[in-house]
Amino acid sequence: MTTDQEPAKPTAPVVTDPTEWDMSTWQGLLDIVREDMASHAPGWLVPAKHMLAVHRFGEWVHAPGRGFLVRRLGRVLYKFVNAAYVRNVLGFEVSHDTAIGHRVVFVHQNGVVLQPGAVIGDDCMIYHGVTLGRRWEPDHAESYYAPPRIGRGVHLGVGSVVIGAVRVGDGAKVGPNAVVVTDVPAGGSVVSPPARSLRLR
Repeated sequence: MTTDQEPAKPTAPVVTDPTEWDMSTWQGLLDIVREDMASHAPGWLVPAKHMLAVHRFGEWVHAPGRGFLVRRLGRVLYKFVNAAYVRNVLGFEVSHDTAIGHRVVFVHQNGVVLQPGAVIGDDCMIYHGVTLGRRWEPDHAESYYAPPRIGRGVHLGVGSVVIGAVRVGDGAKVGPNAVVVTDVPAGGSVVSPPARSLRLR
């Protein structure tokens, strides 16, 4: 006698949230900026260092507890520098609402798009051309799903795209040009189809 068994439901990937940093004081801002600087290659001309410094300032100035003058002037300054320099010159499109963990390394600049609300865990490595975006479906009750959540120690390869309410588990690797629309388990790897040779006449 045989019995039909329901297939096991896939377990949700382990996604460790980024460690919070002290946004309540100016010293907390300086500490996280120093850590970001130390996580990247030496030198002041590394584009990711500039982007992260502006991003941390944006997080800090939008946090609760800022005085009226600091809040108003700081937000105007952040908005201008983020749009005119970080996006248009360095090639990073990132909002202060994007949560970036500790020691996240952006290996190269240009074409990095991080949607507001996206979450990136500690100790990740992100190459150029990476997109973390929302997925729009016209027949869905809501226009946008939640943005992706990236776990701790994840590597996102050149040109990879993670789109929609996707969870990429701790320690996972997303290969170059891979398009991720479903959850990735912790420690898993996702690759795009390999190139194939064509016979030329």
